[in-house]
Amino acid sequence: SGTFTLTAGLTYDYDVTLHGLPSATLDGDGSYGILLDTSFGNTLTVENLRLTNGSAFDGGAINGYVVVSTNSTFDNNDAVYGGAIYAYAVSATDSVFEDNTAIIGGAIVSPFTSVGDSTFTNNTTDGLGGAIAFDVIGVNSLIDLVTFSNNSAGSVDNPLNYGGSIYLGTIVTGAQLVISRTAIIGSTLTEGFVETYGAGLFVNDIDGSLTIDSSTFT
Repeated sequence: SGTFTLTAGLTYDYDVTLHGLPSATLDGDGSYGILLDTSFGNTLTVENLRLTNGSAFDGGAINGYVVVSTNSTFDNNDAVYGGAIYAYAVSATDSVFEDNTAIIGGAIVSPFTSVGDSTFTNNTTDGLGGAIAFDVIGVNSLIDLVTFSNNSAGSVDNPLNYGGSIYLGTIVTGAQLVISRTAIIGSTLTEGFVETYGAGLFVNDIDGSLTIDSSTFT
C-alpha cells in the first residue's frame, strides 16, 4: 500500500499480475511511462491499483499488448497516443479513467477494447477520441454500464476533429461493437478547420456491425 514514485519506468517481458493493497499507487512523477511491455506479447493484469502522473509517447500509464484492469484508477497521465493505456487489447472492469490527456485517445488507444462498469471523466485529446480511440475494430467488443462524462476532443489547429468521447475508425467485416447501458454526458468537440463531427461518438466506417442499446447521449 502507499505511493511508489518512479525514478524510471517499470518494464516486463512476461505475463504479470499486479495486485495492490488499499491506497496502492504507482506514480510516474510526470516524467516516466509507468509500465512497458518490452516484448509486446504479454498480458498485464492490474488490480486495485492507482496509476497516476505517467508520461510517455505511447500509453502514459501502460504501453502493453494485452491489458486487463480491475478496480483500478488511471488519472493525470499523458501521452501522444493513449493518455492512460496504449495496447493491442484492453479489458477494463470497475475502473476509473480521469483527467488523462493525449493527441489521440485521451484515455485509451486500442483496436480491441471491452469496458464494463467503469467511468471516463474529463479526459481530453487534441485530435480524435476524447476518452477512447479505436482505429480498427477487428473482433467483437463491448462497452457496457459505462459513463463518459465531460470528455473533450479537438483543437483549432487540427484539420480533422472527431469524437468528443469515442472515435471509431473502421468496424471490419464480421466484427461487432455493442454499446449498452451507457451514458455519454457533456462531451465537447472543438471545431477543426476542415471537418468536425461527433461530439459524443464518431464512426467513420462500418463494414461489420454497431449496436447501441439502452444508452443515452446528452
